[in-house]
Amino acid sequence: MKKIFFGLAVLFSLGSCESIGFDDPSTLTNAEAIEKIKSLGYVLTTSSVQTTFNTTTNNAGGSHFSLWADQSTNTNGSQSWWDFANEPRLRLNNNSAYRGNAAVREVYANFYQSNLDATKVIDLIENQKLTIYDDKGADRTKDCLIGAYYAKGVSQGYLGAIFDRGLIVDDVNLKLKEFPNSYKELIENGIKHLDKTLQLIAETPNLNFDFLKGVTISKGDLVLLINSLSARILSSVARDKAEAENLGSPYWNRVLAYANKGFTTDYTITTTVGGYYNALVDVLERPYGTASYVPADIKIAYLADKTKKTPTAYPTNNSVILGPIESDDKRFYQYFTYTSNFGILLEARGRGLFSNYMRSRWMYPKLSTLNVAGAVNP
Repeated sequence: MKKIFFGLAVLFSLGSCESIGFDDPSTLTNAEAIEKIKSLGYVLTTSSVQTTFNTTTNNAGGSHFSLWADQSTNTNGSQSWWDFANEPRLRLNNNSAYRGNAAVREVYANFYQSNLDATKVIDLIENQKLTIYDDKGADRTKDCLIGAYYAKGVSQGYLGAIFDRGLIVDDVNLKLKEFPNSYKELIENGIKHLDKTLQLIAETPNLNFDFLKGVTISKGDLVLLINSLSARILSSVARDKAEAENLGSPYWNRVLAYANKGFTTDYTITTTVGGYYNALVDVLERPYGTASYVPADIKIAYLADKTKKTPTAYPTNNSVILGPIESDDKRFYQYFTYTSNFGILLEARGRGLFSNYMRSRWMYPKLSTLNVAGAVNP
């Protein structure tokens, strides 16, 4: 019989809610856990949804991808950021001791953990026909099933968007250690779960999606969120321009159909104490005096400059400081702030990586972090 193990945080939260009547958690089996911990399914759903939200906006990995994609720039050794911004691009170091390894390790581990927790919940409800209760004794079976399918859909979809191969885990008894599934299969399976989530939402008039601490997402917003994420995940399947073109118009019309049913305005969540906040935006917009800790890459200014005078790499002559650009896109002035202060950018590590623009849409100049009650998170 398989044994089920919980992290310390989960154990403490369980212990504060109900008596589970055992001495050694390492001896607790799946059957015993189900019998003794009536809120087990709710706890697992909460864990999977929170992990999914946190990982999609996680700094560990997110900031590295932003540097890789020339959306950000940095010469700092913190989290090996310079390695990911440096040009020409360096080969990824997959050594577990490498600080920059978090770029892929944490994203992979967290999404798979979310997927595994959600798979257990679905098994409890659909296969074992159990009723799921929260810590107050309320029946949350329908809510938890929706939360589990949401977490599985997003986590598997993102795994396919990021990694070329993976493992579809829809069976709690799966023992494979290989990676038999392609990124296309991971993405399509994720979308299948998100479609299932939309179906279940339509069948649940009194949905209570309260799996983020201090936040309850309305039924309408959840539908919009799922459609927007489905469009994002499906549009991420192509690995290069040729593959994107070969997908054909039917595929892109499918993407557009989801997008048209998604958000047309900003969707935000207000930070609560100890609750969710957008850790990626928190780092990318973090001010460093009148400069930025992680500036926007010069290529952002290059694309927005209507005069086309901005270069794609910063001038190596240290007597040159580029001035503000001119743009016809009013959003540029709302989202970015010019500064002549280069902050922590080190000239010895490549002046070509410098940038005069910092992000200022969500934090600067009013806030120095989003991890404070009342802050607004995209």
